Amino acid sequence: MKKSILLSAAVMFAAGTAMAQSNVSTVSQSGDSHLADVLQLGSTNSSTVTQSDFANWAFVTQVGSTNYSAITQVNNSQINTAEVYQEGDGNYSTQDQSNGSLANNALTVQLGNDNTGVQVQSNTSVFNNAYIYQSGDGNVAQQLQDQVSGYNIAEIEQFGSDNTAQQWQGLSSADNTAYAMQSGTGNTSVQIQDEALGLFGYNYAEVMQYGSYNDGTQLQSGAADVSAILYQSGTMNMSLQEQTGTFHQSSVRQIGSFNEATVVQGN
Repeated sequence: MKKSILLSAAVMFAAGTAMAQSNVSTVSQSGDSHLADVLQLGSTNSSTVTQSDFANWAFVTQVGSTNYSAITQVNNSQINTAEVYQEGDGNYSTQDQSNGSLANNALTVQLGNDNTGVQVQSNTSVFNNAYIYQSGDGNVAQQLQDQVSGYNIAEIEQFGSDNTAQQWQGLSSADNTAYAMQSGTGNTSVQIQDEALGLFGYNYAEVMQYGSYNDGTQLQSGAADVSAILYQSGTMNMSLQEQTGTFHQSSVRQIGSFNEATVVQGN
Protein backbone atom coordinates (compact mmCIF):
# COMPACT_ATOMS: atom_id res chain seq x y z
CA MET A 1 0.00 0.00 0.00
CA LYS A 2 2.80 2.37 0.90
CA LYS A 3 4.55 1.60 -2.38
CA SER A 4 1.33 2.37 -4.30
CA ILE A 5 1.00 5.75 -2.58
CA LEU A 6 4.62 6.62 -3.34
CA LEU A 7 4.18 5.53 -6.96
CA SER A 8 1.03 7.65 -7.34
CA ALA A 9 2.83 10.65 -5.87
CA ALA A 10 5.73 10.16 -8.26
CA VAL A 11 3.37 10.03 -11.25
CA MET A 12 1.59 13.21 -10.14
CA PHE A 13 4.93 14.98 -9.65
CA ALA A 14 6.11 13.92 -13.11
CA ALA A 15 2.86 15.14 -14.67
CA GLY A 16 3.18 18.47 -12.87
CA THR A 17 6.74 18.82 -14.11
CA ALA A 18 5.68 18.08 -17.68
CA MET A 19 2.97 20.74 -17.47
CA ALA A 20 5.47 23.25 -16.07
CA GLN A 21 7.71 22.63 -19.05
CA SER A 22 4.90 23.31 -21.57
CA ASN A 23 3.41 26.57 -20.33
CA VAL A 24 1.39 28.94 -22.52
CA SER A 25 0.51 32.46 -21.41
CA THR A 26 -1.70 34.95 -23.29
CA VAL A 27 -2.34 38.50 -22.07
CA SER A 28 -4.62 41.00 -23.86
CA GLN A 29 -5.09 44.55 -22.60
CA SER A 30 -7.05 47.38 -24.21
CA GLY A 31 -6.76 50.96 -23.08
CA ASP A 32 -4.09 53.09 -21.47
CA SER A 33 -1.53 52.65 -18.68
CA HIS A 34 -1.58 48.84 -18.38
CA LEU A 35 1.14 46.57 -17.00
CA ALA A 36 1.80 42.97 -18.08
CA ASP A 37 4.53 40.96 -16.34
CA VAL A 38 5.12 37.35 -17.42
CA LEU A 39 7.62 34.95 -15.83
CA GLN A 40 8.15 31.47 -17.25
CA LEU A 41 10.69 28.99 -15.91
CA GLY A 42 11.22 25.82 -17.89
CA SER A 43 11.35 24.57 -21.46
CA THR A 44 9.03 24.95 -24.45
CA ASN A 45 7.25 28.01 -23.05
CA SER A 46 5.15 30.41 -25.13
CA SER A 47 4.01 33.89 -24.17
CA THR A 48 1.88 36.40 -26.10
CA VAL A 49 1.15 39.93 -24.87
CA THR A 50 -1.14 42.30 -26.80
CA GLN A 51 -1.68 45.90 -25.71
CA SER A 52 -3.46 48.73 -27.51
CA ASP A 53 -3.28 52.50 -27.09
CA PHE A 54 -0.56 54.26 -25.12
CA ALA A 55 1.50 54.33 -21.91
CA ASN A 56 1.60 50.54 -21.50
CA TRP A 57 4.35 48.31 -20.09
CA ALA A 58 5.06 44.69 -21.02
CA PHE A 59 7.78 42.57 -19.41
CA VAL A 60 8.48 38.93 -20.32
CA THR A 61 11.14 36.73 -18.70
CA GLN A 62 11.78 33.21 -19.97
CA VAL A 63 14.49 30.92 -18.63
CA GLY A 64 14.93 27.64 -20.47
CA SER A 65 15.03 26.23 -23.99
CA THR A 66 12.79 26.62 -27.04
CA ASN A 67 10.92 29.62 -25.64
CA TYR A 68 8.79 31.96 -27.75
CA SER A 69 7.62 35.44 -26.84
CA ALA A 70 5.55 37.94 -28.84
CA ILE A 71 4.72 41.46 -27.66
CA THR A 72 2.38 43.61 -29.75
CA GLN A 73 1.60 47.22 -28.86
CA VAL A 74 -0.59 48.83 -31.55
CA ASN A 75 -3.24 51.51 -32.18
CA ASN A 76 -1.90 54.88 -31.07
CA SER A 77 1.26 53.07 -29.97
CA GLN A 78 2.83 55.86 -27.96
CA ILE A 79 5.05 55.98 -24.88
CA ASN A 80 5.01 52.19 -24.59
CA THR A 81 7.72 49.94 -23.15
CA ALA A 82 8.34 46.33 -24.18
CA GLU A 83 11.11 44.23 -22.64
CA VAL A 84 11.99 40.57 -23.22
CA TYR A 85 14.66 38.57 -21.39
CA GLN A 86 15.41 35.05 -22.59
CA GLU A 87 18.12 32.74 -21.30
CA GLY A 88 18.58 29.40 -23.01
CA ASP A 89 18.79 27.78 -26.44
CA GLY A 90 16.49 28.17 -29.42
CA ASN A 91 14.60 31.23 -28.18
CA TYR A 92 12.60 33.49 -30.50
CA SER A 93 11.25 36.93 -29.66
CA THR A 94 9.28 39.44 -31.74
CA GLN A 95 8.08 42.89 -30.73
CA ASP A 96 5.74 45.08 -32.75
CA GLN A 97 5.03 48.71 -31.90
CA SER A 98 3.09 50.23 -34.79
CA ASN A 99 0.21 52.46 -35.92
CA GLY A 100 1.34 55.84 -34.69
CA SER A 101 4.61 54.61 -33.18
CA LEU A 102 5.83 57.53 -31.05
CA ALA A 103 8.32 57.62 -28.17
CA ASN A 104 8.35 53.84 -27.64
CA ASN A 105 11.08 51.68 -26.13
CA ALA A 106 11.75 48.09 -27.20
CA LEU A 107 14.40 45.92 -25.52
CA THR A 108 15.37 42.31 -26.19
CA VAL A 109 18.07 40.46 -24.25
CA GLN A 110 18.93 36.91 -25.28
CA LEU A 111 21.63 34.81 -23.64
CA GLY A 112 22.24 31.49 -25.36
CA ASN A 113 22.44 29.85 -28.78
CA ASP A 114 20.25 30.00 -31.89
CA ASN A 115 18.26 33.02 -30.72
CA THR A 116 16.32 35.36 -33.00
CA GLY A 117 15.19 38.86 -32.05
CA VAL A 118 12.88 40.97 -34.24
CA GLN A 119 11.66 44.47 -33.36
CA VAL A 120 9.35 46.57 -35.53
CA GLN A 121 8.41 50.21 -34.96
CA SER A 122 6.43 51.46 -37.95
CA ASN A 123 3.69 53.70 -39.34
CA THR A 124 4.81 57.20 -38.36
CA SER A 125 7.85 55.95 -36.45
CA VAL A 126 9.26 58.92 -34.51
CA PHE A 127 11.38 59.25 -31.35
CA ASN A 128 11.58 55.49 -30.81
CA ASN A 129 14.38 53.41 -29.26
CA ALA A 130 15.07 49.79 -30.20
CA TYR A 131 17.85 47.76 -28.56
CA ILE A 132 18.81 44.09 -28.97
CA TYR A 133 21.57 42.36 -27.00
CA GLN A 134 22.58 38.79 -27.84
CA SER A 135 25.35 36.67 -26.37
CA GLY A 136 25.90 33.27 -27.98
CA ASP A 137 26.26 31.53 -31.33
CA GLY A 138 23.97 31.59 -34.35
CA ASN A 139 21.94 34.64 -33.32
CA VAL A 140 19.92 36.78 -35.73
CA ALA A 141 18.69 40.30 -34.91
CA GLN A 142 16.43 42.43 -37.10
CA GLN A 143 15.11 45.93 -36.47
CA LEU A 144 12.71 47.90 -38.66
CA GLN A 145 11.76 51.54 -38.17
CA ASP A 146 9.88 52.87 -41.20
CA GLN A 147 7.01 54.87 -42.71
CA VAL A 148 7.82 58.51 -41.96
CA SER A 149 10.80 57.51 -39.85
CA GLY A 150 12.57 60.20 -37.86
CA TYR A 151 14.63 60.73 -34.70
CA ASN A 152 14.80 56.99 -34.04
CA ILE A 153 17.65 55.00 -32.50
CA ALA A 154 18.27 51.34 -33.38
CA GLU A 155 21.10 49.48 -31.65
CA ILE A 156 22.27 45.86 -31.86
CA GLU A 157 25.07 44.24 -29.87
CA GLN A 158 26.11 40.65 -30.53
CA PHE A 159 28.85 38.63 -28.86
CA GLY A 160 29.57 35.24 -30.43
CA SER A 161 29.99 33.62 -33.82
CA ASP A 162 27.86 33.49 -36.97
CA ASN A 163 25.63 36.36 -35.90
CA THR A 164 23.61 38.48 -38.32
CA ALA A 165 22.38 42.02 -37.68
CA GLN A 166 19.96 43.84 -39.99
CA GLN A 167 18.64 47.35 -39.44
CA TRP A 168 16.33 49.28 -41.75
CA GLN A 169 15.19 52.85 -41.24
CA GLY A 170 13.28 53.85 -44.33
CA LEU A 171 10.44 55.60 -46.19
CA SER A 172 10.96 59.32 -45.55
CA SER A 173 13.83 58.63 -43.18
CA ALA A 174 15.56 61.53 -41.45
CA ASP A 175 17.55 62.17 -38.26
CA ASN A 176 17.86 58.45 -37.48
CA THR A 177 20.73 56.60 -35.82
CA ALA A 178 21.68 52.96 -36.44
CA TYR A 179 24.43 51.28 -34.43
CA ALA A 180 25.71 47.70 -34.58
CA MET A 181 28.57 46.04 -32.70
CA GLN A 182 29.64 42.43 -33.28
CA SER A 183 32.40 40.37 -31.72
CA GLY A 184 33.33 36.98 -33.16
CA THR A 185 33.93 35.30 -36.49
CA GLY A 186 31.83 35.29 -39.64
CA ASN A 187 29.45 38.06 -38.61
CA THR A 188 27.29 40.02 -41.04
CA SER A 189 25.87 43.49 -40.50
CA VAL A 190 23.54 45.33 -42.88
CA GLN A 191 22.25 48.86 -42.30
CA ILE A 192 19.82 50.59 -44.66
CA GLN A 193 18.66 54.18 -44.24
CA ASP A 194 16.34 55.26 -47.04
CA GLU A 195 15.13 58.83 -47.38
CA ALA A 196 12.39 60.21 -49.60
CA LEU A 197 13.25 62.63 -52.37
CA GLY A 198 13.27 66.28 -51.34
CA LEU A 199 13.84 65.72 -47.61
CA PHE A 200 17.10 66.21 -45.77
CA GLY A 201 18.76 63.12 -44.41
CA TYR A 202 20.78 63.77 -41.29
CA ASN A 203 21.02 60.01 -40.75
CA TYR A 204 23.92 58.33 -38.96
CA ALA A 205 25.01 54.70 -39.27
CA GLU A 206 27.87 52.98 -37.46
CA VAL A 207 29.17 49.40 -37.55
CA MET A 208 31.94 47.99 -35.34
CA GLN A 209 33.12 44.42 -35.92
CA TYR A 210 35.83 42.61 -33.99
CA GLY A 211 37.10 39.32 -35.40
CA SER A 212 37.68 37.70 -38.77
CA TYR A 213 35.65 36.96 -41.91
CA ASN A 214 33.10 39.65 -41.11
CA ASP A 215 30.95 41.59 -43.61
CA GLY A 216 29.74 45.12 -43.03
CA THR A 217 27.30 46.85 -45.41
CA GLN A 218 25.82 50.34 -45.12
CA LEU A 219 23.36 51.76 -47.68
CA GLN A 220 22.17 55.35 -47.33
CA SER A 221 20.19 57.74 -49.52
CA GLY A 222 19.26 61.32 -48.75
CA ALA A 223 19.60 64.96 -49.67
CA ALA A 224 22.39 65.94 -47.30
CA ASP A 225 24.37 65.28 -44.13
CA VAL A 226 24.32 61.50 -44.14
CA SER A 227 27.17 59.87 -42.21
CA ALA A 228 28.44 56.28 -42.30
CA ILE A 229 31.22 54.91 -40.09
CA LEU A 230 32.55 51.36 -40.32
CA TYR A 231 35.28 49.89 -38.12
CA GLN A 232 36.69 46.38 -38.48
CA SER A 233 39.50 44.76 -36.51
CA GLY A 234 40.78 41.36 -37.63
CA THR A 235 41.58 39.40 -40.78
CA MET A 236 39.76 38.85 -44.08
CA ASN A 237 37.01 41.37 -43.37
CA MET A 238 34.95 43.11 -46.07
CA SER A 239 33.11 46.43 -45.93
CA LEU A 240 30.77 48.19 -48.36
CA GLN A 241 29.42 51.72 -48.06
CA GLU A 242 27.06 53.13 -50.67
CA GLN A 243 25.63 56.63 -50.37
CA THR A 244 23.27 58.26 -52.86
CA GLY A 245 22.77 62.01 -52.74
CA THR A 246 24.94 64.99 -51.85
CA PHE A 247 27.08 66.24 -48.95
CA HIS A 248 27.62 62.81 -47.44
CA GLN A 249 30.39 61.62 -45.15
CA SER A 250 31.99 58.18 -45.16
CA SER A 251 34.64 56.71 -42.88
CA VAL A 252 36.19 53.23 -42.98
CA ARG A 253 38.91 51.93 -40.69
CA GLN A 254 40.26 48.41 -40.91
CA ILE A 255 42.97 47.00 -38.65
CA GLY A 256 44.55 43.65 -39.48
CA SER A 257 45.43 41.78 -42.66
CA PHE A 258 43.77 40.95 -46.01
CA ASN A 259 40.81 43.27 -45.50
CA GLU A 260 38.78 44.86 -48.31
CA ALA A 261 36.88 48.16 -48.29
CA THR A 262 34.56 49.58 -50.97
CA VAL A 263 32.99 53.06 -50.89
CA VAL A 264 30.51 54.29 -53.51
CA GLN A 265 29.15 57.84 -53.44
CA GLY A 266 26.98 59.46 -56.11
CA ASN A 267 23.89 61.44 -56.93
